[in-house]
Amino acid sequence: MLLNLLQSHITDAPHELEVEGLCTTVVSYTCGMPASARLELPGYNSGILSIVVCTMLLVVFSLHHYPRYFKSLTKNLWNVRTRTNVFDDSGMNDVRTLGAMSIQAIVYEALLLLSVVMSGGAGYDSGATVMLAIVMLALTAGYYLWQILAYRFIGFVFADKGRTEQWMQGFYSSQGILGFLLLIPALLGLFYPASIKIVALISILLYAIARIVFICKGFRIFYHNSFSLVYFILYLCSVEIIPLLFIYRGVVSIHHISI
Repeated sequence: MLLNLLQSHITDAPHELEVEGLCTTVVSYTCGMPASARLELPGYNSGILSIVVCTMLLVVFSLHHYPRYFKSLTKNLWNVRTRTNVFDDSGMNDVRTLGAMSIQAIVYEALLLLSVVMSGGAGYDSGATVMLAIVMLALTAGYYLWQILAYRFIGFVFADKGRTEQWMQGFYSSQGILGFLLLIPALLGLFYPASIKIVALISILLYAIARIVFICKGFRIFYHNSFSLVYFILYLCSVEIIPLLFIYRGVVSIHHISI
């Protein structure tokens, strides 16, 4: 016991440190801990905030007639009339408005994926956060463009031009409404990472509702007989389900790598 007490006193005693030829006495526990780089949350990253602000400004300046446009969104989400009113000025054919709505949906979906990927780690530096956000933006933008091409091709094969345009208006309307609904969840995920589980569940529910409404409109357009039901099931598997599974696996892989 006396030997252990003596060894503990020797360990705690100051030791000599040779600094440029000078013998200096230093106590180890007074030197502190080594400094490390400051890690930030995604909501406090200047690049991420710039993306959010630019998206909001783009939407605000693109929407000139708010009541009329929102009315057209809800109408085109479900309307399958063969003949539309020639005096109907819904704004759905405005390229700038459609582009702003599409960018809004893409950005907020990407920010939600970013929050999910970053939820398991202790934090990221500024450069890594921006690069991860760019990856998520590329993923959601690529999926959005792929959907447009797939829907155009399906409409070209199985419907006429009028029906295809009605279906595409339903897609743009569902994404436009979804973009507005995902604004609050995206901001919560960025600034309050602890709530990401609830935010992710709410976002998935909103996305599922928007897709179900759009799929129901497609069913009303393309369903003619029992044989067309087979094609519709193939469409659901190849366009609506399998790509989402690939995206899910990709996000999970990125999440495991980044932890």
